[in-house]
Amino acid sequence: MKSSHLFKPPIDRLKLVLRQQSVIHADEAPLKVIKEDKKNCYMRVYCTGTDSPNESRLPNIILYDYQNSRAGSCPVNYLGYFNGYLLVDGYASAVQYSIIVTAKANGLIPFDYLMHCFEHLANGSDCIEAILPWNINLS
Repeated sequence: MKSSHLFKPPIDRLKLVLRQQSVIHADEAPLKVIKEDKKNCYMRVYCTGTDSPNESRLPNIILYDYQNSRAGSCPVNYLGYFNGYLLVDGYASAVQYSIIVTAKANGLIPFDYLMHCFEHLANGSDCIEAILPWNINLS
């Protein structure tokens, strides 16, 4: 039996607790893998907590995820449904993921919400409050 199989239950539980936090920090780094078709793969790290033991009730969790791409689907697939804040280094897919998940968390259909935002912003409006998901009724 492989160790990855043995550790799957505790890792799944850590992911569940991670997704329950209000903030997750994430970053990825290129990783050269010998037996991989692509030149670069990526190791992502997802973490939450205080970075110090016993300072608060927030659990300190650090999880790694290996992917062969930087696609926006990678954090979506790894985190699943997460309705908190995902803090990243500015990678566009994380921004898109945050907007989509926030829309879902507020009962909106992401496509409809994005179309509403694009139309609002394209009209030159600078009133951001008007497009926050909790201020919109698209029904």
